Amino acid sequence: MAYATKSELADYLGVDTGDLPSDDEVERLLDRASELIDHFTLNRIDIEDSDHEEAARKAVCAQYEYWAELGDELGIMSKINSISIGSFSVSGGSEGAKFYQLADRAKQSLDKVGLRFSGVEMK
Repeated sequence: MAYATKSELADYLGVDTGDLPSDDEVERLLDRASELIDHFTLNRIDIEDSDHEEAARKAVCAQYEYWAELGDELGIMSKINSISIGSFSVSGGSEGAKFYQLADRAKQSLDKVGLRFSGVEMK
């Protein structure tokens, strides 16, 4: 289940729902973004916690926006180390390259409520 609806996405993006792709396409990408958010938060989102719920909703909408702008919902670009335009050139990443890239705004939403922290806090 997605952490955001089509109407919440439209509000986040500042557009009308009619300006978004078909319902099926939006729902598919919101589901994928929610799966990615669950992955990066180690499934620690508690939907009963309003702060978690809001952070997850914003993160999913930010991820959708990122994919829409980048046109790379599959994360293929994260496997590329460099691109040159003059005499076009593309260099591949290492085998250990991350397949999925989490949008910076998604990270910010999750970090505000501590959902991405998984280490030891140093004082």
